[in-house]
Amino acid sequence: MEVDVNVMETLPQDVAGSIAPRSQVLTISDEVLHSSRGIPVHARGTHLPFAVRLVRTEEHLLKAVQVRAQAFLRHAPQFGAQLLEPEEADRTRGNVVLLAESKSTGEPEGSIRIETNLNFRTELEAVVRLPDFLRDKTIAQVGRLGVKAGPDATLVKRALFKALYRFCLATQIDYMLVAARTPVDREFMKLGFREVFEQPTLLSFPSQGKKHLRLFVFDVPAGERTWREAKHPLYKFMIEDFHPDIEIFSSVRGMWAMPRSKRSSESRVPDVPATLDIPVV
Repeated sequence: MEVDVNVMETLPQDVAGSIAPRSQVLTISDEVLHSSRGIPVHARGTHLPFAVRLVRTEEHLLKAVQVRAQAFLRHAPQFGAQLLEPEEADRTRGNVVLLAESKSTGEPEGSIRIETNLNFRTELEAVVRLPDFLRDKTIAQVGRLGVKAGPDATLVKRALFKALYRFCLATQIDYMLVAARTPVDREFMKLGFREVFEQPTLLSFPSQGKKHLRLFVFDVPAGERTWREAKHPLYKFMIEDFHPDIEIFSSVRGMWAMPRSKRSSESRVPDVPATLDIPVV
């Protein structure tokens, strides 16, 4: 496939005066145009051994619950035993579950749940008096992170977080909130999360087991700038690399299918403007 390049001292009359002299003209034939069509975009990018997508079926939800329960059973057996079945929050309107699924075996590799306040207050908003900077903001509470033990565990965590970050950008979430135990809290701090409260504060939630947790926040719109200015080692993975196996955008685009006038506003959080519905299971 070739394109002829000609350097012209004088330009055709119809473009003379609008372009500087000695400009090059690219001559593109119809053959080149036709042969270039149909080249798949996904031929580019960095491919992963698994796919990350929004859970949309009961089958996928059960896979997410399976890997979640297995992960919690490793470090909190009693609490993990309570997670063997889907929870109400998995199906609550406005919440989504992300699933990482092996492309070779179809087995679940990891999952994470996103609870938003686009329709209902999140659990954290309901039980904790949050600082003023979080008031009247769109929030995504991140929880139930579970990753299968193995050589790809770190990569799965990173891919799930990238999917989470991209999802929050697409749905105009202002802040992510996460309540994390030690040593998981260190992983979130490395990603750029900071403590919500000025003084170190330990919290206890019945739905999170008996361990005390620290509450962290991440500024979604400022995420790219924060990582770039800090020369964060994950900047390339999170921002620059294209991962076609992280497939959340087709589902997010589907939110536009329902006219805004048909969306119910009865259960919305007071003072939070109407927004797009988020696809659920």
